[in-house]
Amino acid sequence: METNQNIRLAIEKSIQFLESTPHLGMTHGECSRRKWDGAWWHMAALYEMGEVKLIPESAIVGAEYLLETQVWPTFIISADDHPTSESDKMKMDCCHCELSVYYMILMAYGCD
Repeated sequence: METNQNIRLAIEKSIQFLESTPHLGMTHGECSRRKWDGAWWHMAALYEMGEVKLIPESAIVGAEYLLETQVWPTFIISADDHPTSESDKMKMDCCHCELSVYYMILMAYGCD
């Protein structure tokens, strides 16, 4: 019984965190983010628990915006893959895991 209460409390804390985190903790041009204790992590935990529908819509919209506007669209594998323009250099590069989890979350939420 206590375990269920602890899980429910953790879920509620994640929801509150996501509701209070504008732009998923990223501002345009910021070179780093709180990957392991930020919005992505809370969204991933809720997804893994089968509670993706509890993710606030604002966090889903923020994730879509982040992926569309602030992520370098190419994985850097060789020297030719690096961004060259100043605006592209300001974008972050998601790791394969982070990017795939974002897409799994968005698809499970019902995004196209």
